[in-house]
Amino acid sequence: GHGVAMHRWVAPGTSLGFKLHPARKIVGRVVHNPGRSAIKGARVRAVSWKTSRLTEARSDAQGHFVFTALPTGSYTVQALKETYAPAQETVEVGVDAQASVALSLQRERGNVAGTILLEGVASAGNIAVLLVDTNFSTQTNAQGQFSLTGVPTGTYTLRAQLNAYVPYEQQVAVLAGAQTSVSQTLSRERGS
Repeated sequence: GHGVAMHRWVAPGTSLGFKLHPARKIVGRVVHNPGRSAIKGARVRAVSWKTSRLTEARSDAQGHFVFTALPTGSYTVQALKETYAPAQETVEVGVDAQASVALSLQRERGNVAGTILLEGVASAGNIAVLLVDTNFSTQTNAQGQFSLTGVPTGTYTLRAQLNAYVPYEQQVAVLAGAQTSVSQTLSRERGS
């Protein structure tokens, strides 16, 4: 039987039949950038360069995910999560190796800009404009114009305030790569 000896000539790394390598997997974590804290519920995709086959997973509460029993080769691993810019890395899966990858996602950002004027006054400088419960704040220029840039996407309460005027609050939605406009006139507090 010459057939038996043939097995010696199987190229190294080729698996005979469908024997699964438990170690052939990609493990990883999806985290915030900056901060490195875990992102839960991100969709993670591993795409094989060889076959274009797509495998999906989700990150758990600690940000961890795992793809098991993968064919060897190169993979693009991509993490997707609403309100975040996607991130991707390239990984090599070897025969008896576990590839590990960290994907850090940055929040998508937008801008809030506009004009706040004062009732009965020509100048409108130094009005405080801020997004409540954030570190985003600024002051208007003499024309009442203001701009808050690089704000993570989401919904915020914008407040404009100046002594002797009634503070103004408005819900604003910040969208990725877009500018949200606000224009308002502050009324004087009665009796001031």
